[in-house]
Amino acid sequence: MEFCDKLNQIFHILSTTNATLSKMSDVHPSLISRFRSGERIPGKDSAQFIKLCKGISLIIEEKQLHEQIKKICNFSDSISVTDAIRQYFYDSEATWVDPYPYNPYKKNKSFSEKLDSIMNMLDLSNIKLAKHLNVDSSLISRYRSGQRTPQKGSEILNNLCTYITHKVVSGGFEDQTANLIGISVDIIKKADCDFLDHLSRWLMDNTDDQSSVAMDNFLETIGTITFKKGFKMQDVNIQELMDTLQDSHSIYTGMEGFRRAIVRFLVTVSMSMRPNTLKLYSDQKMNWLTGDPDFMRKWMTLMATVLLNKNSIQIIHNINRDLNEMLIGIEKWMPLYMTGAVEAFYCTKSEESNFAHTLFIAPGLSS
Repeated sequence: MEFCDKLNQIFHILSTTNATLSKMSDVHPSLISRFRSGERIPGKDSAQFIKLCKGISLIIEEKQLHEQIKKICNFSDSISVTDAIRQYFYDSEATWVDPYPYNPYKKNKSFSEKLDSIMNMLDLSNIKLAKHLNVDSSLISRYRSGQRTPQKGSEILNNLCTYITHKVVSGGFEDQTANLIGISVDIIKKADCDFLDHLSRWLMDNTDDQSSVAMDNFLETIGTITFKKGFKMQDVNIQELMDTLQDSHSIYTGMEGFRRAIVRFLVTVSMSMRPNTLKLYSDQKMNWLTGDPDFMRKWMTLMATVLLNKNSIQIIHNINRDLNEMLIGIEKWMPLYMTGAVEAFYCTKSEESNFAHTLFIAPGLSS
């Protein structure tokens, strides 16, 4: 029998609920539910498992169900009810099941998969982790989905590993974590920084491989990048672009509003008879540009038109981005750099910020 089957059998005998056992054991009812469904299996020596068995024994004592429990646990009066329950569950060793098992056809698991594995094991929600790291929960969500990856050696990665280390030790997850990461449980139990270092390396040991793939993809396309002076606008609706000049909005909202504002800005600059030096900055995700092929064509056409009309650009690039995102940006900007009319600067920006900013300024004309 699996752990969940044994637990459900005990529940049947006790005629109790998750909520009642939670009160008696101080184990959260949602975690008990996961134990019963088989989604989670507590470690043999974990604090949750010990509390669970203690809570079960208290209900047995309260309802005087010793004889019924003896029939399934097969224990003698020489040991306590709590110990008997513990032996019953682990007469054959049960282990936590990694939701991302080893696949010989796939390279090492990604950061997102590893983080998701260990957060599920610790029953750690995005909101709870974000609260302890003092970041927005959406950042944790992006980490778990693979949309973002923290930089090696960054403050947020160190804080993340420090908190996970605390949860592993305080929650009694040493055995499961050792099995998940592939290290000795003694390393986790030592009161030093060895486990923290192992955890950090384990989480990040595949990011170099991912970066190599991104770089290879970029190098395959860079040879095809050109800037043609005879840039044509047949791929975009010229009338639609001109209509943006009649737009009376002063505030734009959402991603579509953001794109409309950029188109309006670039059309205004393109139509101006006086050359200008645009001041550009954005630390937003690149999906505002790459997420819509039609918009990207408009953007490329308008940016080329702006430069062909003898305008110039000064841009501050935010380099605290994932490598893949940075390479996408380089690919889109490279043709514009070939004109010699783009002057670039760079800055770093903490990825933990809750807000992103974009500034497009044409001094004396539009912003």
